[in-house]
Formats: sequence, structure tokens, C-alpha cells
Amino acid sequence: MAQDAGVAKPWVLQKGREIAAPRQRKPMLNMEGQQLSGSTGCNTFTAALREGAGNKVAIEDVTLSRKLCGPAESKVEDAFVRALADTQYLRKERTRLTFLSGKQEVLLVWARGGKSSARQRSARRSGAYRARRAPRGELARWCGRR
Repeated sequence: MAQDAGVAKPWVLQKGREIAAPRQRKPMLNMEGQQLSGSTGCNTFTAALREGAGNKVAIEDVTLSRKLCGPAESKVEDAFVRALADTQYLRKERTRLTFLSGKQEVLLVWARGGKSSARQRSARRSGAYRARRAPRGELARWCGRR
């Protein structure tokens, strides 16, 4: 599955098999050619997407960082990794990506990330939202340069 032209926003997990509704730290997915990377909600991961006959795919060589996760995050991560291993089909729609099992059962449903909520848009329009920026000349100090 080829990456869209330009810089694409990451996919954010909306729902998954055996995965409770993600809380603050939702799993995220980036796809660059046949390489997958992202976050399980706790650890980062990389994997390779292999295309097979009959529109089948396989997600292989899954590698995770080794950050210690809490019980809830570990449960999500375990279910997430199992879903990656069970994925045999991908269905891509305009703003949604679905990982499916060999029996076409929904394993993971992703939506494009980076969209702001109506509340955030309203706050920006009202002036309540202020982007955090370094004052002119301060960036060098923030980066440890003088």
C-alpha cells in the first residue's frame, strides 16, 4: 500500500479487537511505503508490511521499545500486537484504515490524526488558544545554544 503524496498525518486508533476505548495516549500508526511505525499507547513499534497474493498482507518483524507500561497499557499493547500478527487484509477509505483478519473480521480501525475538535477550533477563534512559541531570540537558549 503506497503512502499518500506529501507529508501524511498519522493514523490514530479508533477501536480494536480486545482493546478498551483508548484513553489519553492512543495508539498511532505511520506508514511509509512498506514500513510501519508508531506507538502502542506506551511503547513505540516498527514493523514491515508484506503484500501477498489475492490482496493479502502480512505484518512482520514487529519490534517494540522496552518501556515499562502500567497494567492497562500492557493489556492494550498485548491485544494490539496480536491484532497486527492476525492482520491479513487492509481496507483503506478516505479517512479510515481498517486491519482485517483472514475471515474479514475487524481487528483495528484507524482514522487520520491531527484534526482538531470543535472545542479547540472555537477556542482558537475566541483567542483563548495561544500557541506556545519561544520569544524572538529565545529559541537558541531553549536549544542550549547562546
